[in-house]
Amino acid sequence: MKTTYKILISFTIGAISSPVFFSLYGVISNFDVEHHFLKWVCNLPKVYQFTAGLFHSFAVEMIAAIPIVFIAGIIIGFLVKSKPIFFGLIAVVGFFICDTIYSSIMLKEFGFYHYGPTIWYTLSSIVSWILLFILTTKLGTIISKINLRLTSI
Repeated sequence: MKTTYKILISFTIGAISSPVFFSLYGVISNFDVEHHFLKWVCNLPKVYQFTAGLFHSFAVEMIAAIPIVFIAGIIIGFLVKSKPIFFGLIAVVGFFICDTIYSSIMLKEFGFYHYGPTIWYTLSSIVSWILLFILTTKLGTIISKINLRLTSI
């Protein structure tokens, strides 16, 4: 398969991961027992309440992200079979472009709005997405290579 097709496939899978993520994020955040969490946060000292809220948001985000990125990364790894870091980064670019478009439509104003209560939260979220896509794409290439060895025996 040509590199151009691999790039398009990786970009498309990354872009498709964005609406699927928002759907799963909505399900998880609705099933999350918010009143118990808010009660717990309100019992914390005032200094720690904002940090606890950010940690909770990050945890819910990653709970929704891991299954989606795991499946997407494995699929990309099976399709590309080489350069997992490069194609994982292409998928992340696709995800964030689709994420920005989705957020811009929802907020009715164009811009990069990725989860931004603080710069540290935004950076940790972006780094987590990049690492998830790269690691799962690498895992997909490893599984693909193992599968090729087993079928050639």
